Amino acid sequence: MPRRQPAYFVGHGVPELLASPGDPTHGFLRRLAPAIRELAPRAVVFVSPAFVAQAFSVTTAADVGLARKVIEHLLYAKLKAAVDPERVGRGGTGGTLEILFPDADVPVIDLSLHASLDPELHFAVGRAIEPLRDDGFLIIGCGSLTYDVAEMEKIARDPDAPDVLGERSRRFQVWVTDLITNSAPYTRARGLTRFRDHPDIHAVHPTGERFLPMLVVAGAASKDMSPGNVGRQIHAGCQHGLSMAAFCFDR
Repeated sequence: MPRRQPAYFVGHGVPELLASPGDPTHGFLRRLAPAIRELAPRAVVFVSPAFVAQAFSVTTAADVGLARKVIEHLLYAKLKAAVDPERVGRGGTGGTLEILFPDADVPVIDLSLHASLDPELHFAVGRAIEPLRDDGFLIIGCGSLTYDVAEMEKIARDPDAPDVLGERSRRFQVWVTDLITNSAPYTRARGLTRFRDHPDIHAVHPTGERFLPMLVVAGAASKDMSPGNVGRQIHAGCQHGLSMAAFCFDR
């Protein structure tokens, strides 16, 4: 019987920086890779802002039967979804998978974001696919905990500027981290699905799509409603003004 797989949220960062072996997040992903291999996942469900569709879409270059299993769970939850045979490529987020799975020997199913960018809808998608974790599917949401364009541009203009989070990004990161690591599932769900109510949201997530993979991951760890079902922060850091915080849900 397959072992229950965790659900991860990782930051995609700046592709050119992430590709460098000297980048701290690159090193973190390299260290995480053997731990994931020990879990022997049957497949990976990968969610990122590089894939947005008018309805939830699933695509894979691997076994289409695995993609259909994802679709079945979405349809069972009364969520419209279909296999997209045309879409290929993951944009800049593909580098994350290349580091985690250098041999490309684990099937990857790409699950799109919905063009509505509705937080509750994406949390519901995570909840719908959570049972796949018991069937050997590892869930990875790849996005960005913060995305303050003004801070990124400021660092880009001044090569000597320290690569640290701006105050708005720090406040948002602290708030999200507390929800994930200290809050019971109901409180966590209520807070994350209302992330657009945060006072710094217009600066740190002007559109929100880079945060939505977190909603899918949190939704995929919401069946166990006990207070002990909290996430773990497994990486911290900053890259070009972006938070590179990463989290894991084991339960």
